[in-house]
Amino acid sequence: MQVQPAQPRPWNLVGYLDARHHELDAPTTREAVDFFQHAPENTAVSFQLARQTRSAGWQRTIGKLEKMVLPAAVVAVGAAAFTLGLPALVTAGLAVEAIGTGAMAWLDGNKRLQSVQRNEAFHQEPAWKGVKAFDLETQQAAGPTHLPAVEKTEKPFNQFLLDKMQAYPSQYSAVLVSGHGDGYRKVAGQKLEEVAETLAANRRQTGKKVDLVVLEACKMGNLEGLAKLAEGARLAVVSEDAIWDVGLPWKPILEKMDAGVDPEQLGRAIVATSGGIEHRGEVKIPQMALVDLEKLAGVCESVEKLAGRLQDEIDGGNKEKVRAAFASTRHFPKAPQPRMQGLLGLGERLYNKVKRDIFYPDLGDLGGFLDGLDREFSSQQMRQTVAEVRQGLQSAVVSNQVHPSYQGQAHGLSLRMPSPIHFKDYYGKRTGLKAWGQVIDSMRPWRARFGSAMLEGIKSVYDRLRSAD
Repeated sequence: MQVQPAQPRPWNLVGYLDARHHELDAPTTREAVDFFQHAPENTAVSFQLARQTRSAGWQRTIGKLEKMVLPAAVVAVGAAAFTLGLPALVTAGLAVEAIGTGAMAWLDGNKRLQSVQRNEAFHQEPAWKGVKAFDLETQQAAGPTHLPAVEKTEKPFNQFLLDKMQAYPSQYSAVLVSGHGDGYRKVAGQKLEEVAETLAANRRQTGKKVDLVVLEACKMGNLEGLAKLAEGARLAVVSEDAIWDVGLPWKPILEKMDAGVDPEQLGRAIVATSGGIEHRGEVKIPQMALVDLEKLAGVCESVEKLAGRLQDEIDGGNKEKVRAAFASTRHFPKAPQPRMQGLLGLGERLYNKVKRDIFYPDLGDLGGFLDGLDREFSSQQMRQTVAEVRQGLQSAVVSNQVHPSYQGQAHGLSLRMPSPIHFKDYYGKRTGLKAWGQVIDSMRPWRARFGSAMLEGIKSVYDRLRSAD
């Protein structure tokens, strides 16, 4: 008896879900459970789920200890000042530092305790650490609140993706990557270069690009980052800003897949059902866009041309006009509002701003920046260069939906903006946008440039010493 090859399905969805941070475990694990609850008939769905979850009792203990840091720190400072007879100014400085540190520990402890409550409300999956692989074709749901029992896997996602693409032939393919996002730097705990290579390797093995990549992570609607994915994928659904814990509405998405819609139709549907979504009065996904990855190389080229024009303006004495255009641009993410009041709230606000400026790339809306340049410059040459970038942007962004509060401020793609901690050579090497890196380096205060130059000089000496060995 001759075995017939498997009939192609409309869609094959392969995912990597990173739930290793305690804030992500509840919604991401619940999302994995929901895949089984809404298992489609004609769509192959398989995914890896990474967790690093301890027991609820352990999490509660750590959370309570963290919340005790604040009063303990205040008492310690008071005791030290009284015992050692410290000057008032020193005591005040220590008090501010202690309160700030304690407030952040209190906040993290509170978040940890909330995560435990959400885990219990969202799902009943036992705590475990590692990566497990799930396949809706071969596994059955263990129940409405937890996943089937499977062994942990050591298989890397790139091999898992290739295996599933070969196991389930389909007309269209999609890859989901879910977790924390950091623009062109990383997503779901992986460098974006690694994700790009995974997609490119899949193309080399299968001869086909992935039709649609869904990056369910914050700040991934970033030109520099998405341009890296074009070798292995055609379209991407992304957000310039945050995607909060509600996540994407996967039940209607899977229903669309089962109906056999094409990649652009599916991408548009995801944008339409998630962009600007609110939950209990809070905006959870301020903006969502469908981007044509194959057109981003042209956008990058036009941005580099614009960078040359801007550098001429900066060198010619129009630096403040360029600065004004940057200042008028919507930046992502905005520092979150403090949860505490009074002095603690002031400390939390400062911490949030420092955290955003230091640990996150300062990304700004490309379309908004172009609008700012049009307001600041009237020369025909600048207007023409800006128009070329805008034309490329509009062509690359297939669909874009925003919350009303973001209207006119989020056009679908972000770009790196000036920041005190930007390193020119690191950015240029990682993104290829060397001229743009020079522009944002030129816009930094001299103190930041001096500090960066010192660190870059130290790194250069270190590299030379290594090469001499």
